[in-house]
Amino acid sequence: MAGKKKFTKTEFRMAVEKSRGIKAEIARLLNCSYNTVTNYLNRESNDDVLALFKSQREVIKDTLETKFMQLVDEGNEKAILFGLETIAKDRGWTKRTEITGADGEAIRFSADVMAILKAQGLSPADVQAEFEKSVRALANVNG
Repeated sequence: MAGKKKFTKTEFRMAVEKSRGIKAEIARLLNCSYNTVTNYLNRESNDDVLALFKSQREVIKDTLETKFMQLVDEGNEKAILFGLETIAKDRGWTKRTEITGADGEAIRFSADVMAILKAQGLSPADVQAEFEKSVRALANVNG
């Protein structure tokens, strides 16, 4: 049975540079799996290749930011709104989402759910606070 192909640092560095730090492209160039790329980059002995990978990713971000600013300079409304909602959110430029029940009424729990909450020593306000906390945590993970 043939063993797994071992890649030299030179091979890996060339693939990282050619791919601009896109893992799927590195895997294609080296004819290996995505997981092989991830595992290679995570090895301490390959910290220099990981640093190159990260620098390539930063170049991509710089390119995206440059293109974004060009769109803003051209007056692209979607780009302007995106920038306001992300970069300027500390100035109040955010979308506000309100979750309500039917026809804007307060969210009401069914009798069986209210009984469960009561048995757990929880109030609807406790559940709302935990729900908001979960949504914020999810936003931090995805943001």
